[in-house]
Amino acid sequence: MILSKCADDLLNYGILKENITVYNMHEKIDNINEYDAIYVCGGSTRYLLKRMNKINFKYTLYNFIENGGIYIGASAGTVAASVTYENGLTVENSYEVMAAHLKQ
Repeated sequence: MILSKCADDLLNYGILKENITVYNMHEKIDNINEYDAIYVCGGSTRYLLKRMNKINFKYTLYNFIENGGIYIGASAGTVAASVTYENGLTVENSYEVMAAHLKQ
């Protein structure tokens, strides 16, 4: 299962299991601002974006990044954030916000 592989990736990097929360992209995701970072893993980029757009995750994500949150994408999770991918998350404008936040 993809989700368990993604969790395994994080565990292999030393993230403790109790610090990992897995979300279902079939349900609205509101409160990610309590986390320092989110990790969006691979699969089908089209399917991932379809699910993200269906639950309006783009705006939740923008808010998260503007508040200093870190977006980490792997494979489709990276492509989904791209400004060049059709209907992508286009988080490039958020990089300026992140850079300003890091300078503080």
